[in-house]
Amino acid sequence: MILFWKREKPLAKALEFLERALAKVKISKNIVESSKGKVDKMLILSAFSGFPVSSRAMASVYFSSALGDVKKAIKILNKTSKSMYDSGISEIVSSLKSLEKEENAEAFERKLEAIINKLRFFVRV
Repeated sequence: MILFWKREKPLAKALEFLERALAKVKISKNIVESSKGKVDKMLILSAFSGFPVSSRAMASVYFSSALGDVKKAIKILNKTSKSMYDSGISEIVSSLKSLEKEENAEAFERKLEAIINKLRFFVRV
């Protein structure tokens, strides 16, 4: 039973990283969509504080942070798949690696949601 517990803990941690990445991608999309065709309020407000940051730059920060979370999940899943010899997890890892090259936020979000659903099959939360 302890072996099962050790298996589940890293998978749950990887799932947590991927869910966090999904939230960051959604925030990034929301920032971009809310600033379309309008005056960049974030730029104006941040300029008053002395450090001007545009909405697009902030969205880029969130998106790159999401990619960092995906990389952390890949690292965890690589270790787990080597110790378990599980082809399902290695398939998820290859899907995540292909996701790293995705630049479109819509496609990134869709594919990440599908990968999270696959990983939930292995993790009983």
